[in-house]
Amino acid sequence: MTVTTNSPSSTYVITAGWINPTNAYSSDNVRTYTNIANAQQGYGNYGFSFAAGTVIDKVEFGIEGYASISGDSMNLYYSVDGGADWTFVIMVTSTSETLNYYDRTADRTWT
Repeated sequence: MTVTTNSPSSTYVITAGWINPTNAYSSDNVRTYTNIANAQQGYGNYGFSFAAGTVIDKVEFGIEGYASISGDSMNLYYSVDGGADWTFVIMVTSTSETLNYYDRTADRTWT
């Protein structure tokens, strides 16, 4: 079994408010942040490339971050159709920084 983990290499604004969003490309303690309610930032170009016929056994989404104020949160969604539809993954409410992965294999058939 081969495990492939990739980070995004592009970002786009959905609803303005995130500061330095490219800082989220890697886990290096250089952060992006917002203090704007409902700010939304998209990330893409993860660079996955698989040979035809490759079987995908597991799909996880990871997020590293925290809500700096108790009661605040971040929501993680993903899209497989260029942003036409979105699937909710998790609401992050922790006030201490964590890195968590969320198994979404059962959401759909991954190709």
